[in-house]
Amino acid sequence: INYQDISFNLNFPSKRNSNLSVFGFGGLSKNLFDAKPESEWEEEKDRYTIKYDGSAYGLGFVNQFKPGWASVSVGASFSGQEQTRTSQGAVVPYPTVYSENFYSNRMILSSFVKAIHKLSNKGSIEAGVTSSYLDNTMNVSTVTQLYIDSFTPNVSGVVNGLLLQPYVNWSQYIGKYNLNAGIRYVDYTYNQSKSWEPRLSLSRSASSNLFTLSYGRTSQIQQTQTYITRGNSQLPLTKSDQFNFEWKRKFNTNLNIVSSVYYHHLNDVPVLPGNPNYSLINQWEDFPREDLTGAGEGKNYGIDAYLEKRFYGDFYFMISGAFYESQFRNPAGEYQNSRFNGNFTSSFLTGKEWKSKNKAFGVHARVLYLGGLRHAPIDVFTSELVGTTIFDLSQGYRLKHPDYFRTDLRVSWRKNKPGYTRTLSLDIQNVTSQQNVAFLYYDTFLKEVKTKYQLGIIPVIAYRVDF
Repeated sequence: INYQDISFNLNFPSKRNSNLSVFGFGGLSKNLFDAKPESEWEEEKDRYTIKYDGSAYGLGFVNQFKPGWASVSVGASFSGQEQTRTSQGAVVPYPTVYSENFYSNRMILSSFVKAIHKLSNKGSIEAGVTSSYLDNTMNVSTVTQLYIDSFTPNVSGVVNGLLLQPYVNWSQYIGKYNLNAGIRYVDYTYNQSKSWEPRLSLSRSASSNLFTLSYGRTSQIQQTQTYITRGNSQLPLTKSDQFNFEWKRKFNTNLNIVSSVYYHHLNDVPVLPGNPNYSLINQWEDFPREDLTGAGEGKNYGIDAYLEKRFYGDFYFMISGAFYESQFRNPAGEYQNSRFNGNFTSSFLTGKEWKSKNKAFGVHARVLYLGGLRHAPIDVFTSELVGTTIFDLSQGYRLKHPDYFRTDLRVSWRKNKPGYTRTLSLDIQNVTSQQNVAFLYYDTFLKEVKTKYQLGIIPVIAYRVDF
């Protein structure tokens, strides 16, 4: 496994109340696994030669200026991501071959313009438009013991269109209250999907407390593999109506707490007619069924909070946690656990720096403890017949992975020079080499269900220059 990346962000302020930012990034990744000789086979993967190549890139700018009547921002960017993965099984001594060829190329050309105008000392209005031209190509072919069948993806197609989003927001102080209201219109030209997205929030300050009650609707396009699967090209945007009550408390200049209670209702979720346990709410990178309809629903609700001491002086920390439920609704009106219903999250982040003249040495740590995600049972009989892992979705996501635990450590050395700053850092992810479950699969060589674990210790060296 090999990967590397580079990024930059340049700012060019001027004397005319303007600032130009130019940014970019690029990354490469590669994974190569050669099939072992037959005498060394210990598991299914040993029979395969697997090659993966990936790249990601982006370049853009944002220009902010004040012509007098408003504060105006314009920007544009071009970005993309390409992935190629091939998996070829050994032919001898087996008369059949399981192989997979995956290719994905995603390109996005984005732009935006917005203007903020003060109506008075207590109010302002913001208007703008964002546009993104999406061009996605995907080709996937799979061959199993049953050759081409309905259990594995064999899709190919192009999804392109303009995602246009004009909007307007209004903010106004009314006594001790701050009212924010807005509306956004979403139009995706690929299949003429449209949505109106209203936003409304009301805030009130009281001593060192801030209370906010808000509502907003957001919309989401479907993944490329969904649109190019037969019968799914006309699926609507999936929508989420989000209600939230938030409380912020500032204890002093560098210590505060934030807590919120929320409820999200999802609708127009793609589902499979006649199958009460299938919903695209549960889609990750897997491929959907054919002939879906946007008649599904779902909900997320919970409570979260964090306590933060900001990086004043040489020490900081943040403690956060949440309890939540993530569910989808079947045609009978019953709610079931979604794939992502881990029930809780928690984290602890801290760091300290020791400074000496123009130098600083820092030690930082993060601990994560999350509820495990859910999964459907594996259909052992069908998996053996087909030659790859097949999940029994008729039983829903009733099984749960063990909870996830990880500790990350970071050490950094920073030196300030006139006009620029250099930082050298070493990040050690999963420093305890905790074995966290990645997924379960049916091993066709061992003929049993096996567990795959995520990577152990991952060291990352980075060098950064700020000038």
